Amino acid sequence: MAALVGFAADRGRDREAVPFVTAVLLANLALYTVGAVWLAQVLGVPMFGSEGSAWALGIRPFLAGDLVKMAAAGLLFPAVWRFIEER
Repeated sequence: MAALVGFAADRGRDREAVPFVTAVLLANLALYTVGAVWLAQVLGVPMFGSEGSAWALGIRPFLAGDLVKMAAAGLLFPAVWRFIEER
């Protein structure tokens, strides 16, 4: 996640909300994918389809909080950069 978001930040994408939120979403998608595959393998459960799936156990419980954090980061980073640049 840090590499993906850092890559975007190195290119100035953290100074605008939409490109930065996109980078954060892609980074979270990568984390969810790797985590769900790992969880499915370790627990021997399917990726999708039931309440005992990797999706239901390892991703769905975190979506609401992660969406709030992604939106906050997407709005705060550009605002902080504008504040810094004004000074």
